[in-house]
Amino acid sequence: MGSKDMGAVVITGCSSGIGRASALHLDRLGIKVFAGIRKIEDAESLCRTASSKLVPLSIDITDNESISSAVKTVTQTLDGQGLAGLVNNAGVPFISPLEFISWENLVDQVKVNLLGHIAVTQSFLGLIRKRRGRVINIGSIGGVQPVPFLFAYDACKAGMHAYTDSLRMELGVQGIQVVLVIPGHIATPIWRKTGGKGELFPDNLSEEARAIYGSRIDAFVRTVRKMEQGGLQAESVAEVVARGLTVPKPKTCYLVGRDARLQSFLSKWVPDRIRDALVLKALGIS
Repeated sequence: MGSKDMGAVVITGCSSGIGRASALHLDRLGIKVFAGIRKIEDAESLCRTASSKLVPLSIDITDNESISSAVKTVTQTLDGQGLAGLVNNAGVPFISPLEFISWENLVDQVKVNLLGHIAVTQSFLGLIRKRRGRVINIGSIGGVQPVPFLFAYDACKAGMHAYTDSLRMELGVQGIQVVLVIPGHIATPIWRKTGGKGELFPDNLSEEARAIYGSRIDAFVRTVRKMEQGGLQAESVAEVVARGLTVPKPKTCYLVGRDARLQSFLSKWVPDRIRDALVLKALGIS
């Protein structure tokens, strides 16, 4: 996507955090942004900050009818033109030990953190192919180095990484670039929401579950809050997203943040049990 012809980009999960920052950053660059949002109040808040060029796009990535409606809206607005990019960003974590997570919560995690992104990509690929656009998937360092109590989120992100690699090989021969962005610890509301759930969730555990995991979950939540305070700003990821969309030959994968690079190195070169011990110590739950 050259500077003379910016095109249009769809981004999911623009209510806050990385999605909102990316939408505003691309908007400032002059790129037409379809900002995926579920709540009207979040759309109004974003529009007050963005230019008139940004278009709020109502979409729930776990609902096929909502996705189809969003594709129809984008298609009509572009009037026969293709999409220059799709940024799959939406997601939400949930703190729980594997042993006690409910099946309903587990299914919801997989829908919003993995299956929804696949469904959105499938639905928008026709528009992307028209322009030989790009797909940017927002992963997580948790998909490289999982941690306790976030297994569902981390497993979905690991799946996101694998799906990105496969899709890149499928679409590369068609001239469609697929890029993975892996942030480390980011100061984003997603973790404030997680912290809130984490603080409340132990109260909902059975006596048995509380006796086994309660104190370790409490320690984990405290660490998550500290990580948020020291994390990179979401704008740092937004700048990398823009790079992946606009440079002539983007990298296949961008690691964002010193901690992401460190954890990626540890996952490749440090023996599993030593790495486990280091992770547990860092989380304060060894």
